Amino acid sequence: MKKLLLMLALVLVATLIGCGFPGEPMLDDAYPRDIYMTEGYEITFEGDSRWYDQKTMPIQIARIIAAGKPTRVERGIFQGFSLPIGGADEELFTCQCVPGNWDGTTDFILYVGGWIDTANDDKNFQLRASFENWGDGNVIPAGSTDVDVETNTGALGGQYKAFKIAFTLDHTGILEGDALGIRLSRIAATADEIAGEFVVEGMVLIYRANSLGNLTP
Repeated sequence: MKKLLLMLALVLVATLIGCGFPGEPMLDDAYPRDIYMTEGYEITFEGDSRWYDQKTMPIQIARIIAAGKPTRVERGIFQGFSLPIGGADEELFTCQCVPGNWDGTTDFILYVGGWIDTANDDKNFQLRASFENWGDGNVIPAGSTDVDVETNTGALGGQYKAFKIAFTLDHTGILEGDALGIRLSRIAATADEIAGEFVVEGMVLIYRANSLGNLTP
């Protein structure tokens, strides 16, 4: 059984090389590909070996239905939520538990995908990701940490041009299994604000993993 699990692990590693969220490697070439199996058959990456994994961050729809905001829009087969600057309830929320195969020592990257609904050449828009965490027995925090990212549309910022925006979330104080909550909103750009709005299609969390998961729930 142990030999079979090791063979499956080797096949998995070979399969994952070069795969991942668009533009991101699943295995970092800077790390060796050492695999270690514990007596309890938990498969881990030994030493400094790491690989990238990802977790979809589903948008909490119930709150949008209750508030009637942000506005839902469509483009072809894709749907998203349009974010103006500020405004009551013009924000998106998501929450997931920190994965059990996270290495526990590196920051998370939140990718937000979407498009601009109006043509904007060489203009800017800015999004804010506010995040916080809590674990079993903790007092639920009232505040959050803000990460702001401003994006330029480029010289040819045509209508429906798509963007993938990365937010680095500091891992300090976050533990495996914690609830990681995120609020996404749009704030004013520092200059040359876009006309129209940015449409958020989805969010995904990228993190470094050093195992295939926990042996216990």
